[in-house]
Amino acid sequence: MRIFILILFFFTKILLADEFQMSVTGTDKYLHIMEIKENKSFIVYENYFQFTTNSILYGFGKCAGTIEILKGQQDQNILCQFNDNNKNLGSMRSVPASKKNIKELQIGKIIGTSIAYWEWIAGTGPFEELVGLTIPCAYFAMQDSNWMSKCKFEVSESTMNRINNYSSKNKE
Repeated sequence: MRIFILILFFFTKILLADEFQMSVTGTDKYLHIMEIKENKSFIVYENYFQFTTNSILYGFGKCAGTIEILKGQQDQNILCQFNDNNKNLGSMRSVPASKKNIKELQIGKIIGTSIAYWEWIAGTGPFEELVGLTIPCAYFAMQDSNWMSKCKFEVSESTMNRINNYSSKNKE
């Protein structure tokens, strides 16, 4: 009987979860690359992007911050702000490599591909539903400073419904 209840609980949890997907594309700007000593450099970084999701959220945004590369390992301190089609704002920041390991492949001094973690730290409108979530994103650099990123993470079915059914009337 316990096994049946455990299996029922497991399947109920799966059925009540939704996968939130976000595709982001944009252009990188490496404003300053400072070589401190061999195997240690700092990069002042920003990018501009557009994003789509499998929800009602889509729009554009900007990221800015620093990247420290020490012996081939990077640590980011980057903040991103998302603006959706209804002028709602969402903010996320990079999670330090000491908390969530960043997997990467470097091309020279610039990151070519990576899987990094991001934390939603603030939001208005439907972005409020994402605050507090830490999400993995895969990043791929392309020619001419173009890049794309794909993020996938689980949210509850009720969270996805609140995002998709959000209207300014919900907060009045």
